Amino acid sequence: MELNQKSFLSKAIWIKSLLIMKMVILLMIACCFQANATGQKISIVKKNAPIKDIFKAIEKQSGYLFVYESGTIDADMKVTVSVSNVDINDAVKEALEYQALSYHIVGKNVIIRKKTVVAKNNSNISDADVVKFIQISGKITNEDDEAIEGASVLVEGTQRGTTTNSKGLFAIDANPGQTLLISAIGYESKQIKVAANTSVVNISLKKAEKKEEEVVINTGIITRRKESFTGAVTVITRKNLEKFNNNNIFSILQSIDPAFKLDENVQNGSNPNAMPEINIRGISSVGAYAVNAPLVILDGFEVSIERLYDMDVNRIETIAILKDASATSLYGSRGANGVIVIETRLPKSGKFTATYQVNPSLTLVDLSDYNLMNAAQKLEYEKLAGIYKATSTDLQWVHFQQEVYDYLLAERERNVLGGVNTYWLKQPVQSTVSVAHSLRLEGGNDEVRYSLEGNYNDFKGAIKQSGRVRSGASFNLIYRIPNKFTFRNIASYQSNKEYNSPYGSFSNYTKLNPYERIYDENGNLIIRFGELGDKYPFQSFGPTLYNPLHNASLPFKDVTSLNTISNNTSIEWFLNKNFKFNAAGILSK
Repeated sequence: MELNQKSFLSKAIWIKSLLIMKMVILLMIACCFQANATGQKISIVKKNAPIKDIFKAIEKQSGYLFVYESGTIDADMKVTVSVSNVDINDAVKEALEYQALSYHIVGKNVIIRKKTVVAKNNSNISDADVVKFIQISGKITNEDDEAIEGASVLVEGTQRGTTTNSKGLFAIDANPGQTLLISAIGYESKQIKVAANTSVVNISLKKAEKKEEEVVINTGIITRRKESFTGAVTVITRKNLEKFNNNNIFSILQSIDPAFKLDENVQNGSNPNAMPEINIRGISSVGAYAVNAPLVILDGFEVSIERLYDMDVNRIETIAILKDASATSLYGSRGANGVIVIETRLPKSGKFTATYQVNPSLTLVDLSDYNLMNAAQKLEYEKLAGIYKATSTDLQWVHFQQEVYDYLLAERERNVLGGVNTYWLKQPVQSTVSVAHSLRLEGGNDEVRYSLEGNYNDFKGAIKQSGRVRSGASFNLIYRIPNKFTFRNIASYQSNKEYNSPYGSFSNYTKLNPYERIYDENGNLIIRFGELGDKYPFQSFGPTLYNPLHNASLPFKDVTSLNTISNNTSIEWFLNKNFKFNAAGILSK
């Protein structure tokens, strides 16, 4: 028994010693692994390679991350590196040996900056005049200590700035006393004053509170908050309208609301004087434009579509498009095709302010879709088609007919050989620049507010000498006793002048041949094409075509003017908590 105990004890001691040896070996392996991990050797051989590729190769082999300010490294900066089994310091030094860049390592990050070069050969420069940048690096996180990627870091009053990488890290140079402006989408901004001893800055940003604007729907008769309105409606605010620079309010509405449709009209094209055909609730199977047109309500009163078309967009505060049975329940059969409700801007209280806006617009003519034959090709095509061969079965007439055709062909060949190659499609069109002007004056206090507005826009069309002049002015006055009485009066004047082009329809120019001249030998416009002149005075080749440019030169004008003066008055009187009296009226001429 005693022998067995001794044997057991010796076995236990042996096992314990073996365990201790194993632990020592494991610790040695871990230390070696750790030393190997922290001292990872780097091998790179690249010739004339972009420096960013060198940084990526070092990152891949070492696990370090390169951080640098935007604009620090040029896209065409290339280096030659040849290192084998070196540490991170030697690898970076080799890459930056001949570059105007410096570096320092913070943790697992390699901060790259531009070297500051100061001219010392000028004796007039004192030490106080030398700008000494501080190299600042840091990390930007949120309240949960999560890295914020793409946060902006800007030196106030300068153009030096950078953004954080995927790990929230940044690097930037600044002077003592300057301020760093830190901002990120969805977070509150911060400002950090740079001190003389500042080198590392870690910043935590708070999430910004979302303040949603309360959307109110004005149907022209009642006012409801959007969440309590059950009908199908699209509300377009002034902020939505400001995103578009367009002279056509209907094109803006179509871009915002897919249910608002403008029917394409090939005949009218880009004519600014053609009223578009609109449908909100589909196209009616009976009737024409007037049947499908929606009802337009401006500040509580019905107006024409042309009035809305010519209205200055800057006057509009909100637009509500009613699209279902809710419109019919409010306006009866008149709202069967939808209702467009416009509310103009109310004057703001406070000190007097003036706002002037200029909105330029460009109309470009693109004829690249027309792939037409030139004069020589068109004439050759007609010859191959047998157009200039007599087809008469009358032997007495066929010879005369062929003589006429030969004469005509000779005239056209002479034009082609003389360099005639008229591109008729570009004759009536033009690329134009139009500018819309808008001025608004407003002011007042809690009781009395006022605004005065004016606008002018001469919008030129794609066809020469076509366009539409829109102008107007309005005066808005509000007198208010809170919770008791409100008086509002809007006096407005709106004018439009549409001038149509004397150049006629664009389709007329598509029918003319490129081998026809615009002017004769004396420089006069040719009036007709296809006639054979004095030699055959009563003969013509096909239908007679008239030169539309000659028509455009005639003293002819097509101008329409419309002036509208209106005065809207509304009164709201709170009799008590349960009763309110409303009255509204309009005078219009």
